[in-house]
Amino acid sequence: MYEIIKIINETTFIGCRDADVYIMKKIHIEDSAIYKKLMGISCENIARVFELTVIDGDFYAVCEYVNGCTVKQYYEQHGNFTDYEVKKFACQLCDGLNAIHSAGIVHRDINPNNVMLTNDGNVKIIDFGISRVKKENLSADTQILGTHGYAAPEQYGFSQTTGKTDIYAVGVLMNYMKTGCLPAEKTAAGEIGRIIGKCIQMDENKRYNDVMHLKRALCGGSKFRRVLSYVPGFSQRIVYREILAGIYYLLAADLTLYFFTSGTVDEDGIKPWQLGIFVFILLFLPVPFIGNSGSWTEKRAFVKNKSKQRKIAVRFGLGIGVTAAVLFLYIFILS
Repeated sequence: MYEIIKIINETTFIGCRDADVYIMKKIHIEDSAIYKKLMGISCENIARVFELTVIDGDFYAVCEYVNGCTVKQYYEQHGNFTDYEVKKFACQLCDGLNAIHSAGIVHRDINPNNVMLTNDGNVKIIDFGISRVKKENLSADTQILGTHGYAAPEQYGFSQTTGKTDIYAVGVLMNYMKTGCLPAEKTAAGEIGRIIGKCIQMDENKRYNDVMHLKRALCGGSKFRRVLSYVPGFSQRIVYREILAGIYYLLAADLTLYFFTSGTVDEDGIKPWQLGIFVFILLFLPVPFIGNSGSWTEKRAFVKNKSKQRKIAVRFGLGIGVTAAVLFLYIFILS
C-alpha cells in the first residue's frame, strides 16, 4: 500500500512503499490508456511509470522519483548552458521522445519544468499530464493545451499534434538553455541557433522529420569521440574526470602489461600471463560497475529509485563483489 508523504501540487504527490519513494500522479480514468502505454516503455531518459493504483477512490499513476533538478532550476543556479551541454541533453531528450513516439504518444508539454537533469548527469522527461495518442484521420486536437511559448502552432487547433510538435518544443527549450529567453525575445547564435531555427518552423513540414533526424544534426563530431563517450570517465566530457580516468587507464594498462611480460615463474608455478590476467580482472572489471557505465543504475529496478548515496554504495558493492567472485573462480580454475 502506498502512503502519501508530501504534496507537490493538487495533482502530484510524493509517496512511499517499503522505504522506496515514488511520484504519485493523480489522473482521470480516461487518461489511464496513456499511462498503460507508458508502463510498457523502458528508456533511461523517461521517468518510468510503474503501475496504476487507487487511493481513497482516486486514480494514481505511480511514477519514478527522479533525483535531480529541472532544466529551469539548473539554469537559475548556473546560467547559460554550454554548447556541449545543450547538445548532450538535447540528444538524450531525443532518445526519450523517440521511445514514446514509437508507442504513438506525443508529449505536448516539453518545457524547462518538465525536463529533469539527474544527479548522474542524464535527462529524464517527466509529467505526461497532457500527452495524447496520435489518432489517424483526425484533422486537429480536440483540446488546446500546452505551455505558452513552447506549444507549437498546431496545438492551437490548426492541425493534429504529432512528433513534430515535440520537436518544436525541443527547439524552444534549447534556445532557453542557451539564452534564458524564448526565440521571439532572443535567438541563440551559431550552429545550435541554426538547428533551433529548423525545429521551430511554423510549418511543421519544414521541421526535422523526426527526433532521430534532429539527434543526428545535434550529435555531430568525430566517430572516435562518440565511441569514447561510452567509456566510464569520458561520458560527460568533464575535463578533470577525463584526466583522472586517462591516468588510471594508462597506469592500469602499464601494470597489467608488466605482469604479462615479466618473464618469471614464481615458486607456486604461476606463469606471467596467468598473473597478468589476474591483475587485468582486478583493475578493469570493477570499472563499468563503479563508473556507472551506460547509466545502468537508472535502468535496474532494484536501485533506480534509491538515493544518490545508496546508488554509489550499490555501484561500489557490486563492482567489488563481481570482481571478487570472478577472481575466486579464476584462482579455482588455475588450481
